[in-house]
Amino acid sequence: GKLSITVGVSKNISDKMHAGNLAKSISIFLGGSGGGGQATIAQAGGVDASKLSKLLDMVKEMIL
Repeated sequence: GKLSITVGVSKNISDKMHAGNLAKSISIFLGGSGGGGQATIAQAGGVDASKLSKLLDMVKEMIL
């Protein structure tokens, strides 16, 4: 099946952490072709549900 991801970032940190960039990285990690959107909200998709268990660790590395 297909995976859908929505990423939201608070406006006060969106200059440092762009939701579109996060969504794109998450999509590629999940076997998608990328995603995108605005600085505060973005959408992406993927196809590799087997990587969901590792997604939280991947996102933590990106934001910390």
